[in-house]
Amino acid sequence: MTISVGYIGLGAMGGALAEQLVSSTDLHVWDLNTAACERFGALGASAAKTAVELAHQCRFIFLCLPRSSDVKSLIFDTEGFVDALIPGTVLIDQTSGIPEQTRSIAKVLQEKGVYMLDAPVAGGVPAAQAGRITMMVSGPVSAYEKTLPILQKISPTVIRCGEQVGNGQAIKIINNTMNASCRIALFETMALGQKLGLPLTKLADAINASHACSRLSQVTLTAFLQGKSSSNFALSLMVKDVHQAILLANASQTPLPIASLSRAILEIAVNTAGPASTLEDVADIIASMAGTKLSAARETGLSPDEQGGTSVSVHSRTVGYVGSAESAQAVQFRTLGQLLRLYDPAKTIARSGLLNGIMVESDLASLAHACDLIIIGPSLGNTDVMTGPQGLISSLSPGTIVIDQTTRQPEVSRKLALDLQSLDVTLLDAPICSETAQPLPGGTGLAVVGGSLQGYQAVKQVLENASIESIYMGPSGAGNTAKLLLDSLETSHQLITLEAVSLALNNELDIQDLANVIMKGTGWSKAFEIMLVDHRHNKAEIRVDLATTLQRLSMVSALAFEAQAPMLIANTVRTVLMEMDNQSEGIANMEDLMLTFKQRAGIKLEEYYW
Repeated sequence: MTISVGYIGLGAMGGALAEQLVSSTDLHVWDLNTAACERFGALGASAAKTAVELAHQCRFIFLCLPRSSDVKSLIFDTEGFVDALIPGTVLIDQTSGIPEQTRSIAKVLQEKGVYMLDAPVAGGVPAAQAGRITMMVSGPVSAYEKTLPILQKISPTVIRCGEQVGNGQAIKIINNTMNASCRIALFETMALGQKLGLPLTKLADAINASHACSRLSQVTLTAFLQGKSSSNFALSLMVKDVHQAILLANASQTPLPIASLSRAILEIAVNTAGPASTLEDVADIIASMAGTKLSAARETGLSPDEQGGTSVSVHSRTVGYVGSAESAQAVQFRTLGQLLRLYDPAKTIARSGLLNGIMVESDLASLAHACDLIIIGPSLGNTDVMTGPQGLISSLSPGTIVIDQTTRQPEVSRKLALDLQSLDVTLLDAPICSETAQPLPGGTGLAVVGGSLQGYQAVKQVLENASIESIYMGPSGAGNTAKLLLDSLETSHQLITLEAVSLALNNELDIQDLANVIMKGTGWSKAFEIMLVDHRHNKAEIRVDLATTLQRLSMVSALAFEAQAPMLIANTVRTVLMEMDNQSEGIANMEDLMLTFKQRAGIKLEEYYW
């Protein structure tokens, strides 16, 4: 027998969700907009004349209304509606509502023998139309089990969020708040990158190849750079969602400095772009705050100069490595067995000479004399390696190429490059962005490269042989500029994650439910995945060098000041981390960072591991 299902609220989202039920259920619909009802009538649904008529005909009734107050008004202020609900009826509220208000409604209905589930959705109207929306469902298990087959007709992605009605709405609010904060951080990063001369497509490629990536960078940013739309979600509704998160935070005494800032920025955006504005308007509004316009600088493809070029085989050069022996062994292995010359400033190898296929040099001068391609390892940030009394610079031969994998201030890289250019030596700043939770030996990961294009083309194969993906970012200093922006964005995602988890814990939400939703939702970031999935399940230590993180955030702040770009999210993140550093006894790993944030947020449920 075909199930009689009711759907009330046929707006953009409700209409898309209800449409999935037309062919598989006896669908009854009602909306204040008679044209919407007529459209569904043409599709084969039964259009009720009133909400009360629909309630008499259906034992499963879906609601998708603008706000929780509208749900309450429909149920309790519509004459005859509650009386039409017989015991055992299930109301499924797909409104992006306020959890406490939904729980209050459910409590009254329960006294009448009527069940209520909340089942908000994430993914946007296109996903709903395609039948692949994500639903977050919470409420009594008996009602959930009866309703699940119908929910799965809307979409196969149904995530159970516990027994307490309103939990699904709370998790959706958190997802959308993460989306909002990540969106602002992303476009602030892109705007600053543009003002600092980085090609937008290359910066986007670097973000998506690193731990700074997010659902927004993969989908929204990619579409934006192609001149395509990715969402018509109203900006005012996003403001509402973030505001609801702040209401949850206020009730649970959870500090949300980043989310609070995000709400303020989005309110500015709505006031600037007008009430009809959508999330598509955020990019250029954020860019305008930095005095630029991103949509006017979209780029596609490689420049003609980058499509060609001659790559020099590693075997045609003598390769030297400045760094630890372990890293050098990894590089030596990945460069197809060529003899590698090594100088280790830490002197972890006591003697010089041939050792395990590596020629250990006694000093930098010997290394410089012997090699015409020198790699400075990522852990060596001290410029003394280059310019100190016993540094490389005094012994380098003309034609040598130096690949500097350390992260430095871009201006330092530019000055070093100029100094070396006078000696006919090429310097490439190629800092490493690891693609793994732990940096691998040899710095395996992503290198963002600045410097001479000809020099880059000459050594690109060397980087590939060392299992290092590389992206050319532009002239000297561009590699370090990109690296600092990636670090800043990744750190922002980490703090956004910590805020989200704090809010979830203080509202007694299950962290696994949260992770299940975010991993499929628009609030996902690689940082979230590492912290809430990899770290939580594997419990492997993730090192955090807070001093280095703060130093790099300060460098980004200085770059932003010079470029007259506010970088509001990154600067707030820097301030929060500075405060945490002052309050803690030392943060050495992710567990320390989480513990400090838990204390700061007043987490009540200490039994949760996160």
